[in-house]
Amino acid sequence: MDFWQRAYEVFSGFWQWLHDTSPGQATFIGSVFGFLALLGGAWANASFNRKRDDRLRREEQRGVATALRAELAGCRRVKARRDVRTASGLEADMRTGRVG
Repeated sequence: MDFWQRAYEVFSGFWQWLHDTSPGQATFIGSVFGFLALLGGAWANASFNRKRDDRLRREEQRGVATALRAELAGCRRVKARRDVRTASGLEADMRTGRVG
């Protein structure tokens, strides 16, 4: 017996069993299935939201790291210019003999 024949027998047996139950039992079983479907949907939605939030957090971290890197590069350039000016100023002061 292959898979599809077995699946057909199981599902047709289930439907027959559901048909034979009382209306109250069928309502309860339908409610349980509906509740399980809601739980599954909520779980899937939470999973999708977590993946989206993780992706957004990584993008924000990259943006902050890029901004920080650019800020530090700017600070390094300013310090390098200041060092060059200070060094050339000290050399000029040494040549002229001025102090301070």
